[in-house]
Amino acid sequence: MTRYDLNLRFLKANASDLYRTATQEKALYEIEINEVEGQDNCLLKNGNCECFDHSLYSTEEEMRLMFSSVGEDCEALVIFGIGSGKALEYAKRNYRSIKSVIIIEPSLQMFRRFLSRHAFVDVFKTMGKVSVLVNKSEEAVSQYLSGALYEKSDKPYGLVCTASYLSLFSGYYEAVKNYLVKYFRSRTAHTATMHWTKYVWLHNSFKNMNQDSIFYGDVMDYFRGRPAVVISAGPSLNKHLHLLNDLKKKAILVAVGSAMKILDSHGITPHLRAAIDASFNEKIYDDEFFDLSEDIPLLFASQLTEKLLPLYKGRKIFMSLETDMLGNYLNKKMGINIPPVGSGASIANSATWFLSQAGCSHIIFIGQDMCMYDDGLYAEGRSQTSKGDFAEKNIVQMIDIYGNKVQSPRGYLQIKYDFEGRIKSFPNTRYINATEGGIGIDGTEIKPLARVMEEDLENMDFDLNSYIDSQIEKEKYYNLESKKEALLEIRNEIEQLVEINEKVIYKLKKITRKREMGLKTKRLTLLLDEINNKDVARMKEIDFYDSVVLKVLSPVVVALKKKYGESYANNEEKVLAWEKYLNNLTVETLYFIIAVQRKIDGILKIEEDPEEDIVKK
Repeated sequence: MTRYDLNLRFLKANASDLYRTATQEKALYEIEINEVEGQDNCLLKNGNCECFDHSLYSTEEEMRLMFSSVGEDCEALVIFGIGSGKALEYAKRNYRSIKSVIIIEPSLQMFRRFLSRHAFVDVFKTMGKVSVLVNKSEEAVSQYLSGALYEKSDKPYGLVCTASYLSLFSGYYEAVKNYLVKYFRSRTAHTATMHWTKYVWLHNSFKNMNQDSIFYGDVMDYFRGRPAVVISAGPSLNKHLHLLNDLKKKAILVAVGSAMKILDSHGITPHLRAAIDASFNEKIYDDEFFDLSEDIPLLFASQLTEKLLPLYKGRKIFMSLETDMLGNYLNKKMGINIPPVGSGASIANSATWFLSQAGCSHIIFIGQDMCMYDDGLYAEGRSQTSKGDFAEKNIVQMIDIYGNKVQSPRGYLQIKYDFEGRIKSFPNTRYINATEGGIGIDGTEIKPLARVMEEDLENMDFDLNSYIDSQIEKEKYYNLESKKEALLEIRNEIEQLVEINEKVIYKLKKITRKREMGLKTKRLTLLLDEINNKDVARMKEIDFYDSVVLKVLSPVVVALKKKYGESYANNEEKVLAWEKYLNNLTVETLYFIIAVQRKIDGILKIEEDPEEDIVKK
């Protein structure tokens, strides 16, 4: 039996999708392959581009250069092009921290060549989880990456590509690289925001638990197959205000952020409002906002300011954001398995991902300029913010969809990247940018709103309130009563973590005293190893630690590793740095888990939650 046949047998038993790809699919990208005599190498030709798969002289030097930008602590590696397997072999030898590998091979012919020369079972050895994408379009790869990398977005990652594939599949590679850059830039921004606001988020989350709402998963069927319009507050919204009452008969109008105030001031009632502000914005949430709230459902997330929900008269829909680690863990404990909604730099992003996950047929953007016109950021009906309100370094020169030079606040670019980094994940939804201005969103169709209304939409009946009421009649409330049992389970896990961390603090104090008394470095190392191998290992066995604590504190972990993980002149310095790292991380962990425990105790009346607590600091 040939090597190729053995590999097919292995794939058939262990990776059926890859087996079908290798045996049944037609190549999306036809290339010409000519073998190099005496080497595991070949000459590749794609159109006018011709190059060798690997260097004819030193593949080791080629690999060294190829991996030069990948850090030693890399945990998630994306390899563009399996080629002759050289990159995979190099990664195995030189990167011990890798826990997952994604291999993207555009060429079905090169994949078959690999199967004829190498034992595919070796691909799966010593590299953690390995995923192989063969003969897939750019869109399919991007869609896969958004899901596969979600859990790894706070981990060190690397992307490598052979010089030959940079030439042969340059457009494909650039598309994947740009997607990854935008995705991780977006996720890093959200993680950093979560870090700096985690105690405010925690405070608001528990205050909002006292409010009755319906879970977003219980209303998704209402949106499935229907068109929706995400209305933002950019200056181009002025062009469309006169169309909105007619548009309301053709699509679900979702007003987000400042657009809620603008629609109120023009007497326009959307089908749905959406808000996630952690602080109370009086420019939006005024008396008129609450007076008009009875017939407009509100889509909100856990971090929403505690002041808003008690005053809101309308129905309330709670959505779990992917960055709400505690809320998602609570849902897991409650037996809720619906994926969280994608977060973003703006409520416009999160509302869009809610509508996308719900299965809307069209999502139409209006007022999504993300730049200033006539020195203003907003449409009429909301107090303006002008260029003078931003430091010069926070203003970026951009080109709008008409080729005009415009200025964008740097933070608004993150909104754009969030859209572009995730739109491909929903291939069944048609995204139309009908803003008629602004800096545009890659992956959307640009079309005037009047034409969209005429060509793409038709009159429909919309009654979201009645649908929500029908779900409430089925007792589908998402409130404190439904969460009590899960909260008690979480509290029990926290008690275990508190006990372990307090022991670690005690042990570290003893280690400090022994170090100051002159205990040898080798002995100190053994004591620190004991903490890592016993106490930290025990914590990792507790689901709350891995699912919530480490994710919420990931920016702290990264900062501490950067501060204390540098190279040192001697072992004494290295041990001292390790000791400080463990001490700082343990204190941060205790600080956070005790804050959560206090909140649970307060809301369940186990003991009073002190108002002047961690949240206020």
